[in-house]
Amino acid sequence: MKKKSLIICFILVLAVFSCSKKEHKPLDLTIIHMNDTHSYVDPVPLKINLGGNTYRVKSGGYSYAANAVREIKKDAVNPILLHAGDAMTGTFYYASFKWKPDAAALNNLEWDAFTIGNHEFDDGNKVLADFLKEVKVPIVAANIKTTDDSPLKDLWEPYIIKEVDGEEVAIIGMNRVAKTLASSNPDDDAIFKDEVKTINKISKKLTKKGINKIIVLAHSGHPDSIEFCKELKNIDIFVDGDSHSLLGRDFDELGLKSEDEYPTLVNSASNTPTYIVQAWEYNKIVGVLKVSFSKDGIITNVEDESKLIINTDVKDNNKKILDDDEFKYFYSLAKGTNRIMIATEDEKMSKALEPYTSKLKEELAKKIGFVSSDVPGGSKLRVPTPQNPFGHFTAKLVAEGYLHTLKQFGDRKTSIVIQNAGGVRTSLSKGAVSLQDVYNMLPFANTICLFELSGKEVKEVLEDALDSAFREGGSNGSFPYCGGINFKVAKNNNRGERVSDIKFNDGTPLDMEKTYTVGTNSYIADGKDGYDTFGKVKRERGVNDTFIDYAKAFSDYVIDLKTIEKPKDTGVFVTF
Repeated sequence: MKKKSLIICFILVLAVFSCSKKEHKPLDLTIIHMNDTHSYVDPVPLKINLGGNTYRVKSGGYSYAANAVREIKKDAVNPILLHAGDAMTGTFYYASFKWKPDAAALNNLEWDAFTIGNHEFDDGNKVLADFLKEVKVPIVAANIKTTDDSPLKDLWEPYIIKEVDGEEVAIIGMNRVAKTLASSNPDDDAIFKDEVKTINKISKKLTKKGINKIIVLAHSGHPDSIEFCKELKNIDIFVDGDSHSLLGRDFDELGLKSEDEYPTLVNSASNTPTYIVQAWEYNKIVGVLKVSFSKDGIITNVEDESKLIINTDVKDNNKKILDDDEFKYFYSLAKGTNRIMIATEDEKMSKALEPYTSKLKEELAKKIGFVSSDVPGGSKLRVPTPQNPFGHFTAKLVAEGYLHTLKQFGDRKTSIVIQNAGGVRTSLSKGAVSLQDVYNMLPFANTICLFELSGKEVKEVLEDALDSAFREGGSNGSFPYCGGINFKVAKNNNRGERVSDIKFNDGTPLDMEKTYTVGTNSYIADGKDGYDTFGKVKRERGVNDTFIDYAKAFSDYVIDLKTIEKPKDTGVFVTF
């Protein structure tokens, strides 16, 4: 009897074991993904090269991207639609309506998962909570926990499991902790955990359950994602965002500059392949990765089917609209690349966004503050002269405005802002200030970037800009105006010997050996307009692009102060 009982127990154990050991089969997936859409409701201008010609096109826009996604999904095998974070902040739509257009856009497509980017925290946890409550999309964020009294409590899961053609696919959310803490404004009731430890713990748990297809939906940034993936175990695909990286060398042929291969292959800590993908920015690219898994969960094949999304608004390089024959030729070239998708407006998406697109002009006209007296600026005042010794007061005000905003942002370490005169296009007149006034003054698609510079490098940046402004054939738009510091300029000295007596607003001298966090706009951060040292440092050490729209940074300053004043001087004291 005892022997019989033992046999029965053994059979039951075998039955349990056989039930827990899942029988898998090969699986094909189509991963459709986007990231860093940043409130870009409307398409943006873009230049592309085709057939030896340069064309000016409009790329992205929520409605056109939605049309592209729906068309791609029609023919896709087992599609999974993923958003890798930073859906909101970045344009006047966010400045006017906060997160509402972005929530409407997300709700209009059938996303399988969304992860939380650093900029989702820009206006604090309560605003993020309101956004997430409105979004009808599964939210995943494994390494962000909350306190019990947090408004964010229970608004996401660490991961989800989807059944696809009889196979289970896990999607784990990940946020890059250091970037979010340094470049956004999370409140203390959000608790950030180590990325690698968290993901590896979950992947181990999932693997034990028999799940052998695991995706990480991350907001971490390229190439840092490569280093993360080297430490991760049992991760097959790493769908990324944050760095606005264009991946895929085919796009170089269009005159666009890719950062790496699509997908980027990494050998993981479990000695298995992990594939990294990212889809640029602002709805301009819909990433499409076709993946084949063996029954053992090993990726056997990947194909890049990503598309650059444009519409029919196409001009030649002289800004002339193409005639019918010219457009037919352009269309044939675009189709031939297999990398361009000419999309139409998605009626359903456009209808969802209509409450915001129709009211934008009205919102932009609303007054956000006041200026107590005229603030002179514009192209004629870019460079100080004996007749106008202080130059561009508006550029100085803008620089101080950026500094005010940045001191309330992220790690709050920014102490200097450098702004080129040419980036501030108009004056400000005494009286009410509207959002439209701000966007007229700061009309470009620039963002705020942060450098870590020594005092010596700060001086070199100013010397570069002054040389460009003063030399024959240079650019008067280069002339630098600063937030946080003032300095003297000897115009007739040689390059490298013009700037002296750099002091902070409180009179403290700039320390040539000390490291400072320096803000600027993304245009001159690239080394343009004569800002050679910025460009050199970016190439050699990198830069933190906050992706905060520079006009929004200034409008936030106006809203915060309510009344702004003309600076008593521009902080630049020139001897002629």
